[in-house]
Amino acid sequence: MTVSEFIKSFNELSNPDLKTNVVKQHIKRTYSPIVEKIAVLQELLKKCVMVDRNGIPYLDMVTNKINFIYAIVVLYTDLEPDKSLDGKQDVLRIYDLMQESGAIDILCDLIGSKEINELTFTNKELLDTWYNANSSTRSYLATLTDKAVRTFVELSELLGREKIDLAPDKIMNFFGIAEQTKEE
Repeated sequence: MTVSEFIKSFNELSNPDLKTNVVKQHIKRTYSPIVEKIAVLQELLKKCVMVDRNGIPYLDMVTNKINFIYAIVVLYTDLEPDKSLDGKQDVLRIYDLMQESGAIDILCDLIGSKEINELTFTNKELLDTWYNANSSTRSYLATLTDKAVRTFVELSELLGREKIDLAPDKIMNFFGIAEQTKEE
């Protein structure tokens, strides 16, 4: 049963006890081994990494929240993720359906706070580890140094192929930095 099929039948119920029983029927376990938690959360973390216009990676925490709800569905239920038109798992739809219906709250209650806290802790530690490895001052300086070296190598190769006048005003024009005239 897909998440959307489940939510459709879930929403048709008006009695809270019936809703709880329907959710309970689709729970495949209330504990996920740590190796599985890490594997799923690491894979989802990759989808949270964005790159700004300067090539600097950062974490999109909204995407992480959406993926966390998806991880709960995947790790603890027998529900099949809905697919989008391109055949990929429709994580946004799953998030919206589970949140809007309130089914995620019931699911988390049934799984138990100890397990949800462990999943939350594991996710936070993976985020912190990624952040420390990629967004620390040291990693930022390494990224800038790498960009500077690549730019220098490209410029050296270009200067080796072309006969370019190395006068300062010529280099400024080469880089598109023209001196402003007094008339402007």
